[in-house]
Amino acid sequence: MLRIPSLIVFAALTAMVSGCASSTVGLKPQDVAQLKAVSEIPAVHGQPPAFRVVGRGHLLAPAMLGIVGGLVAEGMARSEGKDLVKECGLNDPAARVKERLATALAAHLGLDNVRAVPTPVEDIDAKTLRRAFKNPVVLAVQTDQWSLTSVDLSSRYGVTYAATARIVRTTDGTVLSNARCRLDGKEFVKLTMDELKADNGAQLKTRLGQTADLCVERLIGELLSPELVSAAASTK
Repeated sequence: MLRIPSLIVFAALTAMVSGCASSTVGLKPQDVAQLKAVSEIPAVHGQPPAFRVVGRGHLLAPAMLGIVGGLVAEGMARSEGKDLVKECGLNDPAARVKERLATALAAHLGLDNVRAVPTPVEDIDAKTLRRAFKNPVVLAVQTDQWSLTSVDLSSRYGVTYAATARIVRTTDGTVLSNARCRLDGKEFVKLTMDELKADNGAQLKTRLGQTADLCVERLIGELLSPELVSAAASTK
């Protein structure tokens, strides 16, 4: 029989890896003028957490072996993820999310001063961004979790992904806009590990790209406040 407390322990471990969800803050109409006034808005992405491969065994271990099983499963998930990243040359989706989000925001808000920065920053908290950039406003994206996860305890896998995006005024650390996307791996057709790893991980890379694009769609809807969306619609 599965022990519910052990499942809760594993869920807690997963939450620690993916980070706590932050509240949504939509960009207000009065903030747009400030974004247009600055000479440049760097679009950056933070360093990602470890990529994890979570198979059926990893999901069941906490239920059968308790806290120790959960810790062992987490270590194995990270180790297998590290091997897969190296084997297939996988890249953190945050870079793609950042670039496409910058393009979408520029189009929605009529901005021509957003510039994608290729080198990742250590973190996307206001203190780190203020130290790294002199620009008064920064668009920042960070992967909170990226995993290849067994869906419904089957032999097929989906990409589990969570990311945070925010627009920060670095002069005083004010978060002008904040949003988070979370995808549970069930949005696209699930594939076996062999299918995902075939041809140097071609299908896995495709899934990561599709997941990143869907994340952008969800983020852009939350980064803009309802008032801003209404104001933009009324001018068309």
